[in-house]
Amino acid sequence: MQYNTSHPILTKENERFRADINGLRAWAVLAVIFYHFEIPWITGGFSGVDIFFVISGFLMAKIIIEDLEKSTYPQRFKLLLSFYFARAKRILPTLIVVCSTLIILGWFFLGPIEYKTLAKHTTSALLFFSNIQLQQEAGYFDISSQEKWLLHTWSLAVEWQFYLVIPLLILFSWTKNSKGKAPTIILGSTLLLSLLAAIYYTTTDPNKAFYIFPTRAWEILSGSLTFFITRKIKPKEKHKKLIEYSGFSLVIFSFFAFNKYSEWPGINAIIPILGASLIIFSERFDSPLTKNIFTQWLGTRSYSLYLWHWPIVATLYFLGSTTPKELLTGIILTIIIGALSYRYIEEASRKFFKKKSPTKIITLILTSLFTVIICDKLIASRKGYPDRLPEKYVQILNEVDNINPRRSECHVSGMMKTPGCTFGGEQIGALVIGDSHAASIITAVENSLPEKKLNVLQWTFSACPTFKGVKQENTACSSFIDWALEKQKELAPQVPVIIMNETSAYIHGFSHGQPPTVYFNKKYTERTPEYLKELRNALIDAACEISKYHPVFMVRPIPEMKVPVPAASARAFLLGKNNGPSISIEEYQERNRLAWEAQDAAHEKCGVTILDPLPYLCRDDKCYGTKDGWPIYYDDNHLSERAAKIISPLFERVFQRPLQTQKSEKLTTQ
Repeated sequence: MQYNTSHPILTKENERFRADINGLRAWAVLAVIFYHFEIPWITGGFSGVDIFFVISGFLMAKIIIEDLEKSTYPQRFKLLLSFYFARAKRILPTLIVVCSTLIILGWFFLGPIEYKTLAKHTTSALLFFSNIQLQQEAGYFDISSQEKWLLHTWSLAVEWQFYLVIPLLILFSWTKNSKGKAPTIILGSTLLLSLLAAIYYTTTDPNKAFYIFPTRAWEILSGSLTFFITRKIKPKEKHKKLIEYSGFSLVIFSFFAFNKYSEWPGINAIIPILGASLIIFSERFDSPLTKNIFTQWLGTRSYSLYLWHWPIVATLYFLGSTTPKELLTGIILTIIIGALSYRYIEEASRKFFKKKSPTKIITLILTSLFTVIICDKLIASRKGYPDRLPEKYVQILNEVDNINPRRSECHVSGMMKTPGCTFGGEQIGALVIGDSHAASIITAVENSLPEKKLNVLQWTFSACPTFKGVKQENTACSSFIDWALEKQKELAPQVPVIIMNETSAYIHGFSHGQPPTVYFNKKYTERTPEYLKELRNALIDAACEISKYHPVFMVRPIPEMKVPVPAASARAFLLGKNNGPSISIEEYQERNRLAWEAQDAAHEKCGVTILDPLPYLCRDDKCYGTKDGWPIYYDDNHLSERAAKIISPLFERVFQRPLQTQKSEKLTTQ
């Protein structure tokens, strides 16, 4: 994101320099840095980005309006070009250096797929459409986003898109006689529409709401309207401190009160936006909260600190170095590199540009920009230059794609479609039902079929557990489960049903602190004993409902590795380590205790047979993400096709006795 710390008319030597805004930058950048480096309690530090949006909107309006007041009508287009030229000089030098550094370092350390992705992201960052690119790939808070080296440049793109649109609105609506009324009305109306869009998409498409310009514009426009208000209204001296402290209360509250599961940037984002606007409106130029050596030093360097901090965070994830001590080291390194970047890139380029003509500056910037982009295109066209790295390293990384090739065809995600893929022969030999964990073991079951004429029927739905009466926001999960429980009655009674889910993720959350993703009789914001009881009963009820018609086999939860296994295994290989990521049996047992208890209860109630994959995945009191040096997961928790071959013997038990005998025995136990 662009922080406007040094527009030519907003320097320390200029009387219009706002020390309070510079100090506010320090608060915002620290919040973002502390959040990404996982400092405890700063769970809403990402709202620092929203604060920067307010600052940018305020300063943009200030620059445009004050220059308009000094210009004649024919000079307006030249004024706009001057604004864009100043922005490019400010933003691009450091951004180009960051992107170039990552491309150079990536040559030595990144696998072909990762390197090709980095090149794609570099181009989108330099051309300011990275928010659109990233929105199409994954959510900002998804674990996969930790591997995106330029994830943070989405906000730069949003601001640049704002600069392309909003100054034009101001320019063509401005008249000196109107005293800013027309721009105020237009910007206010646009703000309202943008806020309504943000509220709507935050609940219907959170990923889009987070990234795209139309749902973020209201935050920047809040800063612009704050400028228009300050031209008409000046707070009385006796009220300034109260206004400023009220603003900081809202800002600081947002740092601690929200987390990555909060709806954002909808209604919740109003809190830091209003807080930042109040701080700017108060105009307390000598406030101890903003005008002190610490905040002024950080604020001045905030752009460099922001640009370099995320690549350092991503490096720590890349190395698997995320202990508190290592994260603290990352913060210190960010401060050092940010300070060096400010001195030797930001200040140096500013001094250098003063000596050059606009034509030479534009030529230099464009040459540097397109040199990097051409390199990106070469990297993409050569598929990440796989020959530059050890062959096994590349092969290990490529295990990220070792997925059932029919997954996208057969696995349901989000909206309901009629499932029904079969693997194998023409006669149904078994049904596999569950979430994405069930989808990952389809070929394992297929490999265990006793006869070639038999097949495996797949009914799986992402993040949708096989719990009776389950409900979920914004997906067709409930309809899918209702359909499956009814449809299974039509299958021949001798067909066994294998149920598999990432059950512990619904019990504890897919990541720490996540609120319940499913509900039953009522919605819960926390995992209360009542909620866990409903979940347990729903698991048992679904299994027992199916057991009325078929032999049922439930698979124990798969160990979750916490980190993407192919990438971590490849790094371990480079470092000469034999094993990739692993978790202890104690960790596994603690996380899956409730899931096991519920499955055991289903076994006791209706004779469900339990299948335990741990003997195939764990040894020596640890569960490993690799086997003989090769990843057996394609991410941090889904088994790959390599693992499917390893655990195939687990499912032979399903077919060990004549299927009709199995059904008869089950009916007897009931």
